[in-house]
Amino acid sequence: MVGDRRDSETNKVVVYGAQKSSLYFTFSFDLSGAQPRIQEAFCSVEKTGSDERAYMDIIARLVSRLLHYLSVEEVASLLEGVVTSIRGPVKSPSGVKFCFGYPDLFGRELRARQEELCALVASSQE
Repeated sequence: MVGDRRDSETNKVVVYGAQKSSLYFTFSFDLSGAQPRIQEAFCSVEKTGSDERAYMDIIARLVSRLLHYLSVEEVASLLEGVVTSIRGPVKSPSGVKFCFGYPDLFGRELRARQEELCALVASSQE
């Protein structure tokens, strides 16, 4: 149904670690309440068939479920700081500059996008 569609956005983020890795983050937003928030979050690793892609797909599904019960900040804090072998400088439209791994990057992107969403709504109300 068209009425059930949410506003969403997909962005490409690149990690420049030992090897260059691209990820795509999709966030859907709930703008109906007094406090706008990220409703769902998905992540796709560009490298098809990789273990990392499968892990991040499952993590993203769980994150989307958690967002129904916890604040975006709480969910982000569960992911931030997770260190993996794929880490390094980041090029991201949200302003994230470095990550310690894909889960850490997911948490940082989640937090940054929520902060951008709140700032955008606050500036439009002025």
